Amino acid sequence: MLPPKKILVILSLSVFVGVLIWLFTNPSKASTPINSSIAKHKKIGKTDCQDCHIAVIKQKNMHPVAEDCSGCHTYTESNEAAEVKLVNSIPGLCFTCHTDKQEDFEKKKFKHVAAESDCTVCHSPHSSDEPAILKDKTNQLCFMCHSDKQDEIEHKSFAHAPIKDVGCSTCHNPHAADYSPLLKLKVNELCLSCHGLSAGNKPNQAFLTVNNHSQIPEKYSDKAKKIFLDGDGLGHPYFKHPVGGVPDPSQPGAMITCLSCHNPHAGKTVQMYKGDLGKQALCDKCHK
Repeated sequence: MLPPKKILVILSLSVFVGVLIWLFTNPSKASTPINSSIAKHKKIGKTDCQDCHIAVIKQKNMHPVAEDCSGCHTYTESNEAAEVKLVNSIPGLCFTCHTDKQEDFEKKKFKHVAAESDCTVCHSPHSSDEPAILKDKTNQLCFMCHSDKQDEIEHKSFAHAPIKDVGCSTCHNPHAADYSPLLKLKVNELCLSCHGLSAGNKPNQAFLTVNNHSQIPEKYSDKAKKIFLDGDGLGHPYFKHPVGGVPDPSQPGAMITCLSCHNPHAGKTVQMYKGDLGKQALCDKCHK
C-alpha cells in the first residue's frame, strides 16, 4: 500500500490535471476581458444581434453607435468556429468618435488612471439608465475606488452639498485636468464659482453652468455662503486675511488656499474645518 503522503500528492496532481482538461474543453466558461480583441461565439449564421443581446440596449440612454453593432464589433465564421472581435482595442476604439477625450488625455497634465486605460470601467458601451451611459450614479462609481471619501461623506455630520446633491464631477474632471487632483479649475477659482459674491443664476436660468460644463440646479449657489475679498484677494475669514498668494504656515512648501482651512468633502461642523478642528484650534495652527 502506498504511503499517505504519496497518495495525497497523486490526488493533488489528478485534480490539477482535471482542471486543466476542463478549461481547455470548455473555453466558453472562461470570461473574456472587454479589451480582448477576440471572443469565442457559437455559430449562428446571419441574424440580428439584438435577437439575443437585447438586454444590453434596453436601458433609458442608449449609446448611438450601439444601434449598429458592426460599428464596434466584427463577426466571422469558419467551418470550425465563430469569432466576435472589437474593431480596435479600448480606449482606441472609443477615441474613434470621442476625439476630444483623446486630446484631453494627450495634453492635460493629470490623467485619471482608471479612465485612461479603460473607458468601460465607468461607462457602459451599450446603454444605461444614467446620463453619459455611466454604469452607476456618479458618486457610486467614484466610491468604487475612493472609499475613504465615501466614508467621510456618509458618516460626517456635514457633507459638501455639491458632492452630495450633484456629484463629484461638479469639481473634478473624471478624465483629465490641468489641476491636481483632477480639478476643473485652480482651487480658489473653483470655490469662488459658488462662494464668490458674483456667483449665482441669471434671471430665468434653470441651471447655472460653472467649472467648465458642471451644471448646478436653479438658485443652488444662492444658498452657498458668499465671501467678500478686496481687490488684493484679501478678506476671509477676517479683514485683510489672505486666502491665496502667500505661503501656508501650516504646510511648509505649500501656498495658502481655501483648502488650507477647509475640507472640500465633509466635516463635523458646517464650515467643514480641516482636520475636524474647532475654529480656535484651526487658527492656532498658524497663529501660535
